[in-house]
Amino acid sequence: MVRYALMLCACLLVARTGSPCSLVIDDSHPRPTARSLVHDADVIVVATAVRTIDLPDRSKTFPPLPPNAFDMDGFVNGTVELRIDETIKGDAGALALHLTGRLVDADDFNPLPVPYGSVRPTGLSGACFTYDYRVGSTYLLLLKQSRTGALTPYWAALQPVNEQLRGDGDPWLLWVREEVAAK
Repeated sequence: MVRYALMLCACLLVARTGSPCSLVIDDSHPRPTARSLVHDADVIVVATAVRTIDLPDRSKTFPPLPPNAFDMDGFVNGTVELRIDETIKGDAGALALHLTGRLVDADDFNPLPVPYGSVRPTGLSGACFTYDYRVGSTYLLLLKQSRTGALTPYWAALQPVNEQLRGDGDPWLLWVREEVAAK
């Protein structure tokens, strides 16, 4: 028994620790670039966070399988409304978006140089995406149609698909506009 316990301890010591969200990056799965994100997005919009639609409902219990029968992100975050102010690419088909998310009181600007290679800071906390939006703040949303047909920014883990903007002259916004215009 002691021998098995020692082997288990040795395995745990040499095992690589995993992070809550990580990407597989290899020859078959290259890391997405900002250019590929803009190209692959079905719709790109500038939108303003308006209000909470649904608060997180933690009174629900986890259902039995299949896992797609339960919206885990909505369970944790709720739903927010963002008003579409400008369409840069594609057709959103609406004047507003209802997205999984929560309203927060703090800004969350991406500190990286443009073009961004990663999600803004709150997206690095383990959920693979950031679900934080500040009322009255604008966001550049790179949207993809989900399996249910809804537009979502939650399609490229750890990537800058829903970045908060610093105004009309935001470098990320200008870069994305140039990329779309060049196509």
